Amino acid sequence: MQSKITTGEMPVALNGVDLVLKPTLRAMTQISRQYGGLGKARSELVAENFDAIVFILRVGTGMSDRDARDLGDRVYANGITAELLVPLIKYVAVLGNGGKPLDDEPVDAPAGDDAEAGAGNF
Repeated sequence: MQSKITTGEMPVALNGVDLVLKPTLRAMTQISRQYGGLGKARSELVAENFDAIVFILRVGTGMSDRDARDLGDRVYANGITAELLVPLIKYVAVLGNGGKPLDDEPVDAPAGDDAEAGAGNF
């Protein structure tokens, strides 16, 4: 049985190696302190801040000092791509949601209203 705290885990690929970002209180605290809040951390990711990408990958995966020695080199070799940034941004949002996965559907939207109003028919 998987614990509820791990249900918001976020997979991310770095140079073809799958990593798992784990939503923990420790990760949230470290990232929030480093950037002065989770919103600012997300802003740094959107701005493609290399140091923020490396830091959040390291903290989110719980890498040891030894494992993280070449993390910057690995991120550089991978490139700052959408495939790397999107999971990191979602991960920070999951942290802000108490480690729980984000809902893809808006809570307030009644089912069927979009079809009746013609929304989404572009």
